[in-house]
Amino acid sequence: MKNNLVNLIGGGSRMLIFLVTIPLLIKFMGLEKYGLWILLTSIGNVAMLLDSGLTGTSMFFVSKSITSQSKELNKVITSLFLINSIIVLIIISVFASSSGCIRDLFFSEISFNISGAIVLIGVYSSILISHNVFIGIIQSYENFLTVNIIKFSFLLLLNSGLVILVYNDFDFFKLTLWMVFCSSLALLFYIRFALYYVKFKNYRWIYSKESFKEVTNFSLNTWLGYAGNVLFNQMDKIILGLIGTPYILGAYAAIISITTYINSLATVGLQPLIPQVAKLYPKLEKNKVEIFKNFSFSLEFNTAFVFSLGLLMMPFLSYILYGIMDIEKNAVDLPFYFFIAIVIYSLNSLYVPGFYSLMAIKESRTVGRIQFLSAVVALFMVYILGNKYGLLGAIIGNGGFIISYYFNFKMSHVLKSNYLKWINTIIVYIAIYIIVVFFYSLYFDNLIIKLILTFTGILTFLVLFFKRNIDTIKTKSSK
Repeated sequence: MKNNLVNLIGGGSRMLIFLVTIPLLIKFMGLEKYGLWILLTSIGNVAMLLDSGLTGTSMFFVSKSITSQSKELNKVITSLFLINSIIVLIIISVFASSSGCIRDLFFSEISFNISGAIVLIGVYSSILISHNVFIGIIQSYENFLTVNIIKFSFLLLLNSGLVILVYNDFDFFKLTLWMVFCSSLALLFYIRFALYYVKFKNYRWIYSKESFKEVTNFSLNTWLGYAGNVLFNQMDKIILGLIGTPYILGAYAAIISITTYINSLATVGLQPLIPQVAKLYPKLEKNKVEIFKNFSFSLEFNTAFVFSLGLLMMPFLSYILYGIMDIEKNAVDLPFYFFIAIVIYSLNSLYVPGFYSLMAIKESRTVGRIQFLSAVVALFMVYILGNKYGLLGAIIGNGGFIISYYFNFKMSHVLKSNYLKWINTIIVYIAIYIIVVFFYSLYFDNLIIKLILTFTGILTFLVLFFKRNIDTIKTKSSK
């Protein structure tokens, strides 16, 4: 419970940074230039496809090796370092050799030179991947607070600097150079704390072919799961960059860059579920009831949280777009499109408990296939609907990711031999959310009614959650 709250508070604070800085970046850049900036960063973030789920992999193997001999831990860490080094070299080589092709394909009509920025965005992505190895090591010792403090400090420094640089009209090269500097600084802190926990004095470089093979296989099986999520979150902007105008891309990025944090907060809030379930799973028959309690609690916690977060945003959509972001009003009903995106992302985020539970019981191959399928279907829908209906079609296309609900069905079957058990756990929350959203759509232009609906909906979710889980909360809080 403590780690869930630490991650949620950390994720919430990082979300606030983005909620403040993204509108300022749009205001100072303009919507079209912001669209090009998002296209550039999305191209860099595609390199995160090679992440191979390093955070989850390092958490799994390091936490499993902590109680064993230090020699085994040294083997695992050596394997993780090797895998990370190979990935980093691949990314930097690809971006250095293909910057010209990327420029010609996506940025041929812009007047300034962007090749250097393309190379630097690749370097930035490779450093972020290195973050994940050390984050996983630190979190293996259940120190989520340290990770959240570093993440918050890194993003505060990074985004504050970007706003200042954009305000002073710095070019993309200097913006990406700043990103590389900040990420490198954060990496040093992650390394420092990771080495402290693994007792660096006792660390020895021990290469084990068996350990390397085991870690690599797990990482590759995990890869599709995390790759599907990265593919979905980045390729949609690249697709719109190819089929849409800079204005449509900028408007889409402005909306999705905020709504995607509903999913991100759900993800960080439930990361502690991995070590909890992983410890209980080896004795599945004995611990089935306890595992399902953890899974069921996480389902309700996640559902109440993402629905409340969505409702909290809804009354202020016009102000965010036209007041803070200073986007010029036109015939496009951006606040209503924003509303649709929030509803879709809130519903999409319900898959997260099943995702982490399956990862914890080494069902990473199943997770990978379904997550990848979900991403491909969603991207296909973004392309088809975006081509036909423009911005609204692209936003609705995000709904294709709902295929990931399969994770919850699968986990319910593993624990209860009943695929529908998870729906029974949260059906009341879903019904309440649908009713509130329905009335929102009827009174979309009435701020007072929207505020009343938000307050009523959030209060109902909180009362329902605490009423149904008070004993579990007391148990978890006492540990």
